[in-house]
Amino acid sequence: MDGASATAGAAAFLLDAGFGDVAVQEQIPIGAQVVGAVIQVAARAALGALGIHAGTHDEDGDSADDCAGGNGNQNIYAPGLLIIDDIFLIADEPYREIVFDGGEQPYPSKFYDNTLSCYSYSKSLSLPGERIGYVAVNPRATDAELIVPMCGQVSRETGHNCPGSSVQLAVAKVVDETSDLSVYEKNMNLLYDALVRLGFDVVRPGGTFYIFPKALEDDANAFCMKAKDYDLILVPSDSFGVPGYFRMAYCIDTEKVERSIKALEKFVHEVYGR
Repeated sequence: MDGASATAGAAAFLLDAGFGDVAVQEQIPIGAQVVGAVIQVAARAALGALGIHAGTHDEDGDSADDCAGGNGNQNIYAPGLLIIDDIFLIADEPYREIVFDGGEQPYPSKFYDNTLSCYSYSKSLSLPGERIGYVAVNPRATDAELIVPMCGQVSRETGHNCPGSSVQLAVAKVVDETSDLSVYEKNMNLLYDALVRLGFDVVRPGGTFYIFPKALEDDANAFCMKAKDYDLILVPSDSFGVPGYFRMAYCIDTEKVERSIKALEKFVHEVYGR
């Protein structure tokens, strides 16, 4: 995506986040080339090269070191959590439009100058796997004028600065659009209600398209293996460094969620007697 397309696509994000017109022109053409998970790698590497500690924070403000399962964390920021001194925040923002109950996801850069905002269009456009996005450096951040080109250089060195031309052209046409995100909230409510009804210990998500219940036995891996016999593909929480839980994704058709609930009910009844 060229600088003009990237600027147009990210202008609303930057202006609402308090970056201002200068940031739209100076930050985005480079940052737009940094895609997928590499945006955090690039940002952290750039900060590290400057001798700056980079604290990675998820949607709920928790440090990644304390919340290893933060990919797709279903909570949203409370502004009061963002008042932190002498640390850089790398805000993982690809799920920012998927917020439930009429909630709003505030931009961390509004509250904290040393913020790097990472974004991917794959979630808002419901295109999992199509990794294209940007990293935006708050111009008020320490050494912002150095971090921006360093992020671009790191992305080139890691070989992730050239997304396919087809997805670049596609995103350029829909940068200000989203898919029908209301389906995620509908799916979440169906799944959450079913889990509670079946006796699972689970927190209702405030956004994204994942839910993280506690398994019905201590060994989440064993629980997920047993679920496969009922055509249920679950991800054990051990993969995220938190034993005893499992992750379910509901970024699918509602009809599939409803069929999955029937399979889940049968699994829980036959294996765990509930």
